[in-house]
Amino acid sequence: MGRQFREELNTCLRRTQELIPKLCPLYTLSHFAFYDLTLAEQSDKSAEFKGRTQQPDIELLQALFLTLPKDKVAFGETPIPPIQELRVNLSKTGFAFAMQRVGDKPRDSSAMVKEEMRMHTQGIRNWGYPSQIYKMLSDLFEPLDDEVFKLSGIKPSKLAPMFQTLLRRTEQTLNNRRKRAGPVLRAKSVEKAVCTYYDIFTPDSDSADKMLQFCRERNLGVVEAKWVMLLHQDLDLWESYAFTLNDFVNAYPDEITPEAMLKLLNLWSLSPGDLQQANKDHFFLNNPVWRKPVIKLSDDLYFWPLLQLFVAFGLEMIESAIAQFPEVLKKYQDKIRPKYLEDQAEALFITALPGCATLKGSMWNEYENDLLVLLDKTAIVVECKSGRVDPSARRGGQRLEQVVKELILEPSLQGARFADFLLSNRGQHVFKTKRGIENRCDTTKLQRVIRLNLTLEFVGPIVCQSRLLAKSGFIEQNARLGVTMSLFDLELVFEILEGTHQRLHYLLRRSEWESNVDYMADELDLLAFYMATGFNVGEFEFERSRGLQLYGLGEQFDTYFFSKMLREPATKPQLRLTQWWRDILKAAETRRFDGWTEVGRFLLSAEYESQVGFEKRVKKMLRNVRSNWHVKGHENTVLMVTGPPQRQTAMAAYGFKRITRAERDATARNIIGRAHDESGRDEVLLLGLVADAKNYPYQFLMMAFGITPEPATVSESDTETLANT
Repeated sequence: MGRQFREELNTCLRRTQELIPKLCPLYTLSHFAFYDLTLAEQSDKSAEFKGRTQQPDIELLQALFLTLPKDKVAFGETPIPPIQELRVNLSKTGFAFAMQRVGDKPRDSSAMVKEEMRMHTQGIRNWGYPSQIYKMLSDLFEPLDDEVFKLSGIKPSKLAPMFQTLLRRTEQTLNNRRKRAGPVLRAKSVEKAVCTYYDIFTPDSDSADKMLQFCRERNLGVVEAKWVMLLHQDLDLWESYAFTLNDFVNAYPDEITPEAMLKLLNLWSLSPGDLQQANKDHFFLNNPVWRKPVIKLSDDLYFWPLLQLFVAFGLEMIESAIAQFPEVLKKYQDKIRPKYLEDQAEALFITALPGCATLKGSMWNEYENDLLVLLDKTAIVVECKSGRVDPSARRGGQRLEQVVKELILEPSLQGARFADFLLSNRGQHVFKTKRGIENRCDTTKLQRVIRLNLTLEFVGPIVCQSRLLAKSGFIEQNARLGVTMSLFDLELVFEILEGTHQRLHYLLRRSEWESNVDYMADELDLLAFYMATGFNVGEFEFERSRGLQLYGLGEQFDTYFFSKMLREPATKPQLRLTQWWRDILKAAETRRFDGWTEVGRFLLSAEYESQVGFEKRVKKMLRNVRSNWHVKGHENTVLMVTGPPQRQTAMAAYGFKRITRAERDATARNIIGRAHDESGRDEVLLLGLVADAKNYPYQFLMMAFGITPEPATVSESDTETLANT
């Protein structure tokens, strides 16, 4: 297979290189950019675009055009390119390049990690949704604006808004083209199609007559004639992606001189022939057009067919503008990036977990914690790593092991040390900080600690796969890895999940899930799987012989986020829960009694089917209590144990009617003891329900922790507090 794909790679690449000297790059690239990217992404009828050329393949085509000597580029000619042949060749070329390595030896776990990084680098674009990336690029670079402006006349935070203006202009131009072509496409005859086209686009009766004669001579039907009109219209399609120097200056949302803009465009541009000596094999994993996506036609005319590249590589493009100034670059890497990540992480938790306390930069022993989040009996230890992911690492090179160490392993070990310290030293703490202030907190009632590593850049899907990293030798087998995700991914997780309970449970279960299951997925794929299952898959979680292929599940969120970005109506995906479960979680979060965050851990550990079954049994039990409350020994309890033996939770429902407070409390404690004995679980959640009242969703909650049946936390639905132990 490896030999077969290498041969196919060479054949397809050679054929593409034979074709491109005969083609106009402006026409060809604009055609693919419009029809295969813009139209295909906007259309709901995806079947019409089956087999469309993907963005990485068009990037390859752009680089191949730039390998031609300038005098060999057919800019003045407009032959219609063999689109379908090019499309097939490009698709086969990209796939063959990825698959040629199946024959490489050895194929061990280390090779799998490297290969996954290579495939992600080659084929996946955008490490966040556009709105996230635009905001980050503006906010991240704003502290450098004044300094960089003095040196170059450019304010780096203004470059993302400039790009957005150019993008809107292009989108408007393309939409106008589509609208103008509408009457032509709706024409019922060849004559009507031709006459309508020339009336709208190029009013010229002689040309219309010649076109009609052309169609008649070739006996074209109405459909073929319409395609001829569209092909003719597309001769100037490239102008929608062309910009003058003045266009860039006008799009820049501040004052700027043409000279400063010209220097920036020279950084972001390649001219025909610039890649003549480049190694074409490198175009797949380190394409020069990623960071220089603009084709410079002259000092006053630039062609940018793949505007989407700014969303994927805008960070690197702006960094190239400040890399000219070593002192500024050092400040950016050492201070600006770390501070931005820590500040954004803190703001995100404050918004997502209302009422939480956040402590930044706590010094303890000889270590420092970036961010500590405290809420009720739960702590989240966050380690922020703003380091860059080296291009070598993205190509699966030697730097990959160093990236895993710096962005995944080391922060995990640092977080584990702090978590152990907090759990072993519950009580009042005063932590010094480098800012000269003191962080004070009380961890006396701390029940559990969640560890999270946040990166500024997207490292790749391997951050979710600790078991694969251990098998590969990138980390030790027994390394205590925490959950690692990018800042963007955490923002998306908090956006989709509703309420504090779901967000805490996801972070808690992500760590357990990652340690137990072999799977292929990125963070949004995992989130989609959680939305469907709550990570409640029974004993499958602990079956080492099987794994899951989850790639692609996260695409279900695209519709919601893009609709939201366009300010269109959008239905947000929801975790699969019964209404009673949702209402219990909401009530607990509203009342915020001591230990309320633990309620979510109990309830969200039950899969949807168990929730439905438990609720049916509870309703039946309550009907029995209403009728037989006066009968000694009547059935008043329902017990549910969820999860596989390795990870079980116990819940009980207790129904009562016309009894004293003391009798109720004594019975509840006995039920907890019985639930402990029957389930073998040291932790039990008890729902107290009045059989003949509508005190929905519960009358009181009891939670027991430890091996004794004495409850540790009791909460009344009417906020009346029982004894706490």
